[in-house]
Amino acid sequence: MPSKPPETHELQEMYTTYVKTRYQRLRERQQEHIDLYEQSAEIGLDTTNFQKPTFPPTGMRIIEAPADNIAMDFISVNQPPQLRSPGGMETKGTRDKADKVGRWCQVLIDAHRKREPYFLREIIKNLAYRGEAYLFLNVNPAFVANPEQAEGLPVYWEVPDAISVYSSLDMENSIPRDVFINKIITVGYLKEIAERWKGKNNYSLQLEGKKDSDLIYLVEWWFPEWRGYFSADATTYQLLGIVPLQGEEIQPNPLGFVPILRGFSGRGMWPHDGDPARIAVGMLTGIERILIQEARNRTKIDTITSKYALPYPKATMAPGKRLPTEIKLPAGTILEESDQAVVKWEIINPPPVPPDILQEQQEIDRILSD
Repeated sequence: MPSKPPETHELQEMYTTYVKTRYQRLRERQQEHIDLYEQSAEIGLDTTNFQKPTFPPTGMRIIEAPADNIAMDFISVNQPPQLRSPGGMETKGTRDKADKVGRWCQVLIDAHRKREPYFLREIIKNLAYRGEAYLFLNVNPAFVANPEQAEGLPVYWEVPDAISVYSSLDMENSIPRDVFINKIITVGYLKEIAERWKGKNNYSLQLEGKKDSDLIYLVEWWFPEWRGYFSADATTYQLLGIVPLQGEEIQPNPLGFVPILRGFSGRGMWPHDGDPARIAVGMLTGIERILIQEARNRTKIDTITSKYALPYPKATMAPGKRLPTEIKLPAGTILEESDQAVVKWEIINPPPVPPDILQEQQEIDRILSD
């Protein structure tokens, strides 16, 4: 635990290690899952010969289904007493304490549900989609400015997208030892923040060559003893400067701990080598190629049925002969030359979908339904 504020180069080194090294494999896998969820993945078919990719909603359904089972209209807190009597029996004191904690937690949840109705749903989706989820405890700024006149609760919860959070696997009671949270903002908004806290042109940010509309990261970081913000390039992750917080570049952490809880999906194993990709395992992990194969088969079927949905004509004519210009050829007409006929018309029935594709699709459906 550092007794003095971290230097800028120390923040840069720690942040870069997380982003470019420790989390690299996990982020690559999560990006693959984004492509499947948003139906934008490459499926390996030439679009000049096939229809645009046909993605069934399988990947999205797998992520959304667990969250769909969460009812947000009423959430009840049940805090069991902590048994501390010599015989392990529940006492009036332990019941009263549990009731007090339960009522306070119920107030927090009810108040937050009004502010952010679907925060539990977002937690479940993060666990299914990213393989991990965070619950961030934030301070109501009204209580900081004027606690006597402030309304509402002094704290509230946020559920950040886990793909934007970098933290240590060193945890106590699900609280990591440090955390970096990326927030994408514009350069113009960053200048407004810095000027509000430090005064116009009194801040030190390396923004040369950047337009106000460019996107960058505002990174919020927490250690047990210190907290602060810095800006970073959204592509290179290079620090662009410390962002002043209420006039100060780095402030002591008044809580004495990092105010974020971290949970995992339960599908991975604790990493023996410190790689978070082993423990943050989402529900699409392991079936990525199956989903690609499903989209590829659906695209083949769509191509066959859309190009050959109806019977189509075939005209056979002698070499050098041309059809009269007044004959309008429907789409899909096949023209062939032959020494045997001047003009011969045939109606060709559309080809069936190859049985191998249908059989393969049935096997994919069986695997995904298990």
